[in-house]
Amino acid sequence: MSGGPAVVPLVANPTAPTTRRRRAHPTPPARLLDRAAAARYLGLSLRAVVGLDNAGHIRRVRIPPLTNGAAVRRVLYDVRDLDALIECWKDPPR
Repeated sequence: MSGGPAVVPLVANPTAPTTRRRRAHPTPPARLLDRAAAARYLGLSLRAVVGLDNAGHIRRVRIPPLTNGAAVRRVLYDVRDLDALIECWKDPPR
């Protein structure tokens, strides 16, 4: 053993196996949100979103049954509809 600093090679080991890393593709933002996510998006409670839904102020997105006949039993909302709802709630400019 020498008492000097460790030598770090500047060139990669040519015999080392090469591994290619796949670049992670950015996930696009979700267009459909469930009730909890819609509540967070609107800044409201879950109870308030359920009340708006029951009153007909928010349109649900219904996914048709799958090819095997199984129903998709989730309540989903379109972000664009939520944005339109926000626009309706805004006070008129003064």
